[in-house]
Parts: sequence; C-alpha cells; structure tokens
Amino acid sequence: MTFSLRCSLLFTVLVVSIVGPALPQSEFRWISETKHSKEWSRVAQAFAEELKGALGHGYTARGIDRIGLFDGTALVLVRYDSRPEPYEPIHRIYNYQLDGRAKTVIRHVVWDQEVDVWSGLDFVGVANFDPRAPDLVFSHQDCRDCEATYFLSALHYSDGLWSVRVWPGDAQDVMVDSDLQFNDYIWKFACAHRIWDSDGDGLDELAVYCRVLGLDWETGEVKEEEDHVVFYDPTDGVMRGGQVDSADQRAELLIQVCADVDAPDLCRN
Repeated sequence: MTFSLRCSLLFTVLVVSIVGPALPQSEFRWISETKHSKEWSRVAQAFAEELKGALGHGYTARGIDRIGLFDGTALVLVRYDSRPEPYEPIHRIYNYQLDGRAKTVIRHVVWDQEVDVWSGLDFVGVANFDPRAPDLVFSHQDCRDCEATYFLSALHYSDGLWSVRVWPGDAQDVMVDSDLQFNDYIWKFACAHRIWDSDGDGLDELAVYCRVLGLDWETGEVKEEEDHVVFYDPTDGVMRGGQVDSADQRAELLIQVCADVDAPDLCRN
C-alpha cells in the first residue's frame, strides 16, 4: 500500500512531542489575569461582545483562556464550552492590535475546509523558524467526540499580525496523531515528532516519524507496515522539505527524534 499522511484513511498514533531551543520568552509572553491584571483587563474589555456570543451545537463563550503579547499585538484565545453535553471546549483565536484596536479572528483550513474555530487546542511552545519573529506552535484536532486526527499548526508573526504558517504543499498543519481508525484493516500509527535546531544554524526544524500498521480485524496480526517520515527546514522564514525517502536519512532522523522519548512502539531497538 502506498501511504500518504493526507489520504482519506485515518490512523491511530502514539505521539511524543519535544520542543527544542526557541526564541527567548521575553520576546513573546503570555500574561496572567492575576499577575498582569491591568494589561489583561485592557484586552478583556475589548472582547466584551465576543464573550456574550454563542456558536452552534450548544457552544457558548465562557471566557478568555490566554492572552499573549508581542510587538503591540495581543493574541487572544476565547473558549467556548458546550451545554448541556459535556464535549471538550473549542476556541477562537483573535489578533487584537493594542493601538488601533483592530480585531480579527484567525481562520485555518482543516481537510480543505476553512473554519474559524479550533478543536482540542493546546499550546506546545515557541519555535524559532524565522529569526525575525517567533512562531507559536499549537496542537489541535479535526473533530470532537469522534475518531479524531491530531495536528500541529504554527502561528507566525508578520506585519503586525499573527497568521497560520503555510507548510510545503500549501498545508496549514502537519498530521502527528490520530485515534484508532477502522477500514479494510484496523489502522494504527506509532509516531514521534520533534522541533529542534538539528543542524546548529540557530533555527528550528520539524521532523515527524510515523510507523503505519495495518492490523487484521480478527487476529490483530500485522498485515501491512510502512514508515512515513517528513522533515521541514526553514529558509528565509519559509518552510522547505517534505517526505524523506533516503533510508540512511530516515535512520538518522529516527535516532534524533527518539532521543529521550518514551515511544516504545516506534523507538524500539
């Protein structure tokens, strides 16, 4: 079977994430409602209307989860909770320019559909993909209460605004995880990914190493197995790279990705 991470089948993934050296946190900072009450209040007041809002399927705005500040722009994460069903919260992410008070929601593309909400959103860390400005790396998923697929996306700062970084192939995310999926086989993934300065040039790279297993429905016997490896390296702030076919390079990346990672299904001897 020829496998692509962007195919219509989904898989089960065991993922461990490591974020390597990044820009100093003093250049981008999350503020606290208690420790930075004046700054927090200034931004929160500007979102009074958004905090009264509701989305479909019973989701209602419940508050601001995070506010980050960089170069006169606030990054604001508004949380929506579901009622009465206890689904996981979803978020909208906003740019808010402190001087002009301009406010825009950050949209992104999931499976070729543009949306303005993020499911299963979690902040991973600050990455140094561009020496001019930081990237904020988030994990998220494509659906709720489902057999979800999980991704990494990065928000990059340019011209006073945060926007979703574009990866090779015009993708806005990199697949790194999935729940158990059922098709012709029971599909299982064993994966690890790492963001780190692999070549000592002062910029971070991203590697994702995934072992794809197709299991027999009745016996659980492995019927198909294939490794899929991608490596992305920034040049002038633009991500380059893609699938790694060289066996030697794959072997070296597996060693580097698995360093200090507890992923026995992948990082076995």
